[in-house]
Amino acid sequence: MAGGVTAAALDEQAESFFFRFRVDMRIRHEVTAIHPERRAVSVKKLETGESLRNPMTS
Repeated sequence: MAGGVTAAALDEQAESFFFRFRVDMRIRHEVTAIHPERRAVSVKKLETGESLRNPMTS
């Protein structure tokens, strides 16, 4: 990875970001839609092209 950052380090950062701010950070995902009325987001896995709808955490 660029800058010497490993995937494991990014995973650790994502986990600590969630515990600190209650924000679910995903690596190699793209948000394609936000559904505030359903408290959900649609995301696309960039590696596979698979589309998912995930509930937002509160």
